[in-house]
Parts: sequence; structure tokens; C-alpha cells
Amino acid sequence: MMGTNSIVTNGITRTFGSPQRLRAAFRDLRTEAELMTEGNVKLELLLPIYKKAWQFYRTNLSRRSAPEKLVGALLRYVYPPHSPWGISKRMVEIFDELISQGISVPFIILMIMKVVPGYNSKEGNVTNMAEHYERVLSILEKFAEEGVSENMKPLIDKARDEENKTRLMLLYHISNILTAYDTYANPSDTYNLASSMKQERVNLELDGYWNECGGQLERSDFWRIEHALEAGSYFATHWYKDSANTLIGTRYTVFLNEYTSDSLYAYIIHPEMIKHRMKGQKNSDHDHTWYTLPIPQSDTPKLLLLSRMMASKVWKKQIILTRVTETETIDCFDKWFKKCEVINKFEELQYLFFPNLYAITTTHLYIPTGNEGEYYKVPRSAHEGFENIQLGDNVGTMIMGGKTYLVFDEFLLYISTSRSSLKKYGIERVSSIE
Repeated sequence: MMGTNSIVTNGITRTFGSPQRLRAAFRDLRTEAELMTEGNVKLELLLPIYKKAWQFYRTNLSRRSAPEKLVGALLRYVYPPHSPWGISKRMVEIFDELISQGISVPFIILMIMKVVPGYNSKEGNVTNMAEHYERVLSILEKFAEEGVSENMKPLIDKARDEENKTRLMLLYHISNILTAYDTYANPSDTYNLASSMKQERVNLELDGYWNECGGQLERSDFWRIEHALEAGSYFATHWYKDSANTLIGTRYTVFLNEYTSDSLYAYIIHPEMIKHRMKGQKNSDHDHTWYTLPIPQSDTPKLLLLSRMMASKVWKKQIILTRVTETETIDCFDKWFKKCEVINKFEELQYLFFPNLYAITTTHLYIPTGNEGEYYKVPRSAHEGFENIQLGDNVGTMIMGGKTYLVFDEFLLYISTSRSSLKKYGIERVSSIE
């Protein structure tokens, strides 16, 4: 494999005695690069990008100090929020030139951080590659947390867990992280991403009781999982019975998606997350998390081995769920629901979602209000990306806490049906489709 010690110096023409050997070595490197990056990196296309980035860096950025601060400014300016705040006029000009020339930001980051040498350099391999990974990924993590989305965390942690910590793989991970960040920052792209993620959902038969003690009746806490509306989505309620015979539960929303060739990831949402979204608040560690799990052998698995993907002060590092199959244990749980006082924590945040988009015209979307023959008439210009909405998307009404909201799930947008909110988006109640 092409690791950090594969080539001890960049004097490649001295290492290989003939053009034939050099070409053969390049073919091997090209094949290895494709294998390591799932076919996404073509070495012959990458080298001109590297050369162009080096020439720009050498001319404009090579003498700059404070590399972490410089990378942070570059990210804030080139990616949303595209902020020039705190950046000198000269640096803004350099960043504008970088954008206009189409210079590779991932390469520039690695050059600023002294991870990648000059294009014609004869320097050898960098040392302490794991330390370089952590320095670069910490900058990206901080940027993502301050920006539009925390959904970069799985990609950042995937980079941290990379076994083959080479410069090529760090470049590859940075490219993936920044591409995803840019996508989440753009409402139109967010729609496309959400649509593609729906195609990667994995539907398993999980309905029933599960617990964390091998399916036996050894503790008074357990999980009850049931299918939600969409394939690959579930409600998972964690219940526990206290000493006062009170059964207390918290219902989470879970999405299962493909992750690698032999694993899935579970995206778990706390009930308070939607409330925070509707208030325009940023998500916290408490609101959501990601776990990986091996792909089960069967569509009706008996065991789920969940391993947390990122650091957290709230979520367990590992959850091992076993399906409860013994009749005696199932009967006991059923009896608890009948005889105990049942408290649904965050019950006011539990919701019913109806994907009931009724019609689409060239200018408007029509969603039933719940009154016969009446619709919410939503301008397709009300939010960037609405022009992409199609019948069958997760668009409709949601009832939560006795209130009705219009949901545009692909955009993570929830609009109250109060008069002021409808007016803000130019939404009307109408009795016909025009």
C-alpha cells in the first residue's frame, strides 16, 4: 500500500533508473490512489491542480505567518458565510484572485499548514502525520461548528479514523468535508443532498422491544422501536421504570443509511432538535448524534452494535441492543404500560407529519390545510430551492404541541401557520388551485 514511507524522497527521477520504470511506478501509484479513494482521485488529473495551487501559494501566501489563523480566514471568506470581517484588504484581494483562478482550497490549506511540499520540492516525507491530521481537522471542525451545519462531524471523524494517514488521504478528506459543507450551506444543494440521502436509506424490520442486557429481564430499562412514515426511518423510545412504578420514556427519531460497504450509520435526533431548528438556534451535542453499526446479516436482525462516531458528553460511546424475543419478558413490558403511570418526556414535542403536498404549478405549491377544499398556496419564490420541489418530497403539514406547521423537510424548514408567519413567506389560504 502507498503509505507515508512509500517514497523516501521526492527525487523520483534519481530513484528510478529509466523512463520505463518511472512510468511503471506512476501507473502503480495511480492505481493505488484510485483504490484508496474509492475511484475518486485520478492522479494524472490531480498533478496539474497541485502545480497550479503551488504557483499561487508561492507567489501570494508562502511568506504569511500564523497558519491556523490564515486557514480560518480563508475558509470564512471562500465558503459561507463569505465574511471579510477581520481580513485585511490585501488578503481579500488575494482570496478573490484565488476564487477567480479556481485554485484548489484543499491544496492551499495543506501548503499553508506545511503538510504538502512545493511542486518541485526535493523534501522527503512529513513526520508525525497523525499530528498534522489533527491540526488540520481541528481547524475544519471549529469552522463547521461556527458555520451553517454540524453535519460535517461524521466526515471529520471518518478522516480522524483514517488508517492510511497519508498526505493524499488528508487532501481527499478535506475535499469531501468542504464539498459537503458548501452543499449544506446552499439551500438548492441541500435539497439535492437530502434527496440522494433518501435513496441511501436502509429499511430493516426493527419493530418491537429491545434492551441492553442481552434480551433478558435483568434491568428495568428497555427500548421500543417502531417504523416511522418513511422507509429507513424509525421512532425509538427509551423507557425506564423507576422505584415509584413510573414508566418514563424519551422518543428519538432514527434514520438508517448506507455508510461503507460493510456498515451503516444511524442518525439519531433528540425530540428537542426540531424545536431548536424552528427557533433558528444552532444544534448542540444534546440534539443529535451519529452511530455506526455493522450491516446485519438479516433484514430482521436480533442484534444491533452501535458505536458512536464522534466525541460527546451526552451520548453513550456504545449501545448494544438485543431484540427481546422471550414471551415472558414481552408480557412483562406490556404489563408495565398498563399498570404503571406512564410519562412521555417531551410529549409536547412529539409530532405527526403528513407528507400531503397536493399540487405544483409553475409559480406555487399547494398543501391542504385540513379544511375540505382549502389549501396553503406557497410561492415557489418564498425560499431558495423551492423550484426543485417535486410531488413525493417530504413536504406537508406537521402537528406538534397542538399547533400546525408547514414542513419542507429537504430544506430543514418549518413554518408556523400563524398569520404573521404565513404573511412573512407570502403564503395564502385559498379554496382553488390556479
